Amino acid sequence: MVVGYIRPLMRLQISSAHHSITQQPPTTMITRHLTSASISFNPFVRGGKTARIFASLLPPDARANGMKISTTVLLRTSKVGGRVEVVFKDGHEIKLDTSRMSIKDLVEEMDRHSRMLGRKAELAG
Repeated sequence: MVVGYIRPLMRLQISSAHHSITQQPPTTMITRHLTSASISFNPFVRGGKTARIFASLLPPDARANGMKISTTVLLRTSKVGGRVEVVFKDGHEIKLDTSRMSIKDLVEEMDRHSRMLGRKAELAG
């Protein structure tokens, strides 16, 4: 009798552990060196998810601190899943098609240049 109750409980724990691992976006992204971000995504296509999560990682007070943010929701018939264009304080632009990228890869690209700018600022004094 006890065996019948243990099996469903074990399945539930395994499936919930798997679900939480695959669905968690990264919690931080270095945004203090960004001057503008343009995000366009198709909400009807799976490829637009990365761009939507990127938009949610921008801080709530980013516009108040001078960052220009523009978002565009594409039509259902659009062939593009998602696109992110970012301009940094030094004028460097990054334009990425996010339809085949994970959010981890996208954040890594942004943080790589942000860390470089942070090092330059630290060395300059």
